[in-house]
Amino acid sequence: MKYFSILAAILFLVSCNTSKIPVKKDFKIIDLTQQKWQGKGSINGVYYKASLEQTTKGEVQFDSIYVENNWHKAFVEDENPFVVMANITRESTEQEQGQMTPEDISTNDKSKIEIIRPSESTNEFNGKNMLLYRLNGKKRYLELGKFRFINPN
Repeated sequence: MKYFSILAAILFLVSCNTSKIPVKKDFKIIDLTQQKWQGKGSINGVYYKASLEQTTKGEVQFDSIYVENNWHKAFVEDENPFVVMANITRESTEQEQGQMTPEDISTNDKSKIEIIRPSESTNEFNGKNMLLYRLNGKKRYLELGKFRFINPN
């Protein structure tokens, strides 16, 4: 019995150390939506929006959202509660699907477009939708869950 207890303790400690990406609960998720849009010609895309209520006090900065197996720049649309969004733009041919283009933000200045690429391997997300943010300067992740599709009409 003594050896079993020691083995169980070792397995518990090893399993705790294998989780490399710290996921925090600094926000209550109010709503997660996605909405397709159609632009001029062959340009179309999807808006992903996360409505969040901050539950941990501190200064927050939103970096990026991981959806469609890629990181996309996060934009704050509203505060109190926060509405954080990612806009994925692509051509109908789905050429370089999921990559940001100048249409993602209201400027043609490509120098202002930035995709945040954390150093951690995204394979650890296993298809999960994630939000990368900083709380009081410390990098944190929030697992978002599944986005609900809404019709634009």
